[in-house]
Amino acid sequence: MSPARGRIRPRAADSCGPGRPGFVQPLKGVRSKTALYQALYTVAGPLFPLLRRLFPKHVTTTENVGRAMIEVAVRGYETRVLENPDINRLAEER
Repeated sequence: MSPARGRIRPRAADSCGPGRPGFVQPLKGVRSKTALYQALYTVAGPLFPLLRRLFPKHVTTTENVGRAMIEVAVRGYETRVLENPDINRLAEER
């Protein structure tokens, strides 16, 4: 058994619900299979720092989503639905 596997909460899927991220900036080469979304990401990518400053509650990254998923699997979370502020806060704790 892997070391990480032993740290995951039993039945974590039962305590977790869906996430509701707003704008998610793809990082590290992540690309959308939907052409329209990819075009939007390409155009909005350079604007991401500005969007993050103007709308911090609505903007996150694929990295933050991944980190938040790990945190919820390991430690759980007090609500079943994660909003962007929750995702970003959990990612900072990781």
